[in-house]
Amino acid sequence: EPELAIESVTFDDAGEYRVIVSNGAGADTSDTVILAVTPLTSVRYQSGIPEVFALHQNYPNPFNPSTQIRFDIPHEANIRLEIYNVLGQRVAVLVDEYRFAGYYTEHFDAGHLASGMYFFRIQAGDFTQVRKFMLVR
Repeated sequence: EPELAIESVTFDDAGEYRVIVSNGAGADTSDTVILAVTPLTSVRYQSGIPEVFALHQNYPNPFNPSTQIRFDIPHEANIRLEIYNVLGQRVAVLVDEYRFAGYYTEHFDAGHLASGMYFFRIQAGDFTQVRKFMLVR
């Protein structure tokens, strides 16, 4: 089986990297792969314990069919992370347990849900926050 080799990498004005990959069979049968990227603007160091409760926007958003939801807990608490539809009906409970202080990421698979806007809500002691996200099929 021939090995693949990267021949060149360029960055264009549209914010895309163009990567030319050779399969060793010659230029006529080489493939071009285009990767869309978002430039990194900051790095968040996540060591230790968060200073405040936080519910972050999910990523990716919009999503199909799964996404990641991050939240920060500055001290141990009972955590409840739920998903609601636009009618206010709970469609999923991602977390319902006691958690220690730290940074958390939960995976949400919405493969069983219809396209549309949904809300995710966290309750941790007296802290409550809601964010919206979009499932697009």
